Amino acid sequence: MKLGLLPGAGGTQRLPRLVGASAALGLMVSGEAIDAGRAHALGLVDRLADDPRAAASSFVVHGGRVVVTRDRTVDPASLPTEGFAARRAAAASGGGLAAALIVDCVEAAATRPFDDGLAVEETTFRRCLASPEAATRMAAFFARRP
Repeated sequence: MKLGLLPGAGGTQRLPRLVGASAALGLMVSGEAIDAGRAHALGLVDRLADDPRAAASSFVVHGGRVVVTRDRTVDPASLPTEGFAARRAAAASGGGLAAALIVDCVEAAATRPFDDGLAVEETTFRRCLASPEAATRMAAFFARRP
C-alpha cells in the first residue's frame, strides 16, 4: 500500500480467506510488515521453527515431500458482507485510492467465487498502477532508497 498499489497475484483474495476480512484489511491497508509471531497468530504460517535449518532437514528426512493442508481456511460465505461502504470511506480518507480499492477487493473475496475475485483484483490493480497517486508514491518510495 505504501506504493499506492494493492497486493496482486491473488493476495487480496487469499488473505481474507486465511485470516478473515478484518485482519486482512488491516494488514493490506497499513502496508506494515509483521513479525513471525504475529503471522503465526493470524494463521498465515503453520508453524515457527527455532532452528530453520533443522526444520528444513526434517522435511528431507521424511521423504522430501511437503504436504500442506489449509484446514483453517475461512469459508468466504462466513466473511461479513456488511460494513464495506464504511470501511471503504475510512480507508480512502487515510490511505487514498489504493486503500479504498483494497476494500473493494476484500468485498469481492467475501461475496464472489475465487476466480471472480481474482478478476476484480486484476482490474483494480491495473487501475491503481495507472493512477497518478501510485506514480507519486512509487517515486517518493524509491527516492528514499540508496
